[in-house]
Amino acid sequence: MRKRRAVIVGSEGQDGTLMHQYLLVKKYDLFLINRNNFDISDKNEISKLMKSYKPHEVFFFAALHKSSQDTASNFSEEIVDSININSFSPIFFLEAILQFSLSTRFFYASSTLIFSASENLINEASTPDPSDSYGISKLVTMQAIKSYREKGVFASCGILSNHESKYRNIKFLSKKIVTKAVDAYFGDTQKLVIGDMSSYVDWSYAPDFIDLIHDILLQEAPGDFILASGEIKQVKDFIKVAFNEVGLDYNDYIEEDKSIIKRSNGTRKFDISKVQELLNWKPRHSFDEMVKKLVNDEIRVRKSRAGVSWTKLVI
Repeated sequence: MRKRRAVIVGSEGQDGTLMHQYLLVKKYDLFLINRNNFDISDKNEISKLMKSYKPHEVFFFAALHKSSQDTASNFSEEIVDSININSFSPIFFLEAILQFSLSTRFFYASSTLIFSASENLINEASTPDPSDSYGISKLVTMQAIKSYREKGVFASCGILSNHESKYRNIKFLSKKIVTKAVDAYFGDTQKLVIGDMSSYVDWSYAPDFIDLIHDILLQEAPGDFILASGEIKQVKDFIKVAFNEVGLDYNDYIEEDKSIIKRSNGTRKFDISKVQELLNWKPRHSFDEMVKKLVNDEIRVRKSRAGVSWTKLVI
């Protein structure tokens, strides 16, 4: 029996790496796309790939994302850059699937930043109202996906909240906090400056999403699905758990400076009943378990680099 085939776009990022590991266990034949081996802005190359490889599944994780603490830039340039990566490229894949590989199922990693801050619980039927270039570009693609569904393409969107793992890029706040806690554990006294410790975020453990994403493509019909924990925590909660895990007082290592915030993401709380009921899913890790695991994973990496044997941190 021939192996199932999948394309992972953005294979070197956090989600692409996790999906790569997951599908290897399932014995998939994989075509891995990263920024160094394939031009995802080349419509002709994408068409050739779909025509020759005809994958069962395509997972589109590639994205251009600016942090709320990134240096301000020209907004029109941000929009163009974001749409080039986050919109045009997935649309090229959708068109190639329509033309050359209609049996291929397509997953697009969207973002809960398509929604504005709200006092109400947000679900898949909530009205999108993005406020930045990233959210706008994600919404553009989701609208295009609806049109391709009408043409017969099986395309689903995961509307992902913040999700963390040891593979998270250092530009993300969660990774900065974990890195600072572990730096402090190893004796670094330099302080980390954070914009707003009172802001609320829905955080999940990224590996908990991977089998859910795969299950989404195994459903009878495509759709949009919010992927989140369903609970919100303050940034300060994340900091406390991380520093408690290394036995240190975060006040000695963290400073708050709200002037560095370039935009406010506000508060979003998500209704995850669709994935709970349709896909029988719930997070396998609690918030505290996730943060502790991130800290201990980082310590293990540091000790491994230094050639030191590792056991779980005990203070």
